[in-house]
Amino acid sequence: MFTLMVLQPPTLPQDLLDQLANANAKIRKTALKQMASLPASSQRNQLLIQTLSTDENASNCAFAAQILGQLQAKEAIDTLLLVLTKHTNKNVRLKIVTALGQLGDRKVVDVLLQALVKDRGIEVRREAIRVLVGWRELRALPALQKAYEKTKDRASSYHSLCQDVLLALSELGGVEPLLPII
Repeated sequence: MFTLMVLQPPTLPQDLLDQLANANAKIRKTALKQMASLPASSQRNQLLIQTLSTDENASNCAFAAQILGQLQAKEAIDTLLLVLTKHTNKNVRLKIVTALGQLGDRKVVDVLLQALVKDRGIEVRREAIRVLVGWRELRALPALQKAYEKTKDRASSYHSLCQDVLLALSELGGVEPLLPII
């Protein structure tokens, strides 16, 4: 006679859960580092998602986003998208765009296009370009052309972004409409 055993997913150690709830941001970050090396579990991923959306420390939010991307936690996509559109810290938004790129789900293309054109952080825009070009996403062409128009005459801090846009357009085959104005 065979007995069917149902394996329960491992629960996280209580000391780790206590560290995540600690008021000290450095202690919470240490807990996040430990979580990255734990075996896959829905509890681990849910705690990372919770940290991303609720931790008041921007560094911890950014680190949670980074881990979620590295772990391929597709269940985090909706929260990543929400936090991307609401968070004021550009490093958090940058790590979220990187994580979305690692997850590779094309349902995020429209949000990445918005980040490319409207995000206040140049590095966030550059990362959105990198992700979209890496995916060979042709829907990015109009947004890239718009980004070029908006940045070509701006301050010198935008020159590298403008160069990235032109390179992306050439890689995707969309530089021809801009030739008269380049």
